Amino acid sequence: MASASPEGIAKLVGVYEFVHPGGAFEVHLRPDGKFFSPKFQARANWTCTETGELFIEWGKYGQYKLDIKDPNTRYFEGCAVGKPESWRKVPPASNPSALLRGSCADDNPVPMRACALSPRLRR
Repeated sequence: MASASPEGIAKLVGVYEFVHPGGAFEVHLRPDGKFFSPKFQARANWTCTETGELFIEWGKYGQYKLDIKDPNTRYFEGCAVGKPESWRKVPPASNPSALLRGSCADDNPVPMRACALSPRLRR
């Protein structure tokens, strides 16, 4: 499938809640396809197709496929790949804890705030 346009991808960058049967936690869709979770750090990336399918490759935490349900609010629903019982809902965070500025090096698992404020961590 074709990737979403650069403009479409840019609109998805932000802080979201990753809701699952046991609770919820914050995740970040960062520029350049970088995915970050402050609580569950692992090398990870994300992509989105032009039809609104969000794919997350999250290292030891698995792979996820989510479909956009409301483009205006950037709300996604889906599951772990091949495990429909492992559902996930991903709405934008109502109170994100980090600033979304800049981007970090691929091998730097620090919060966006630290990347934004530290010149040596910026690309």
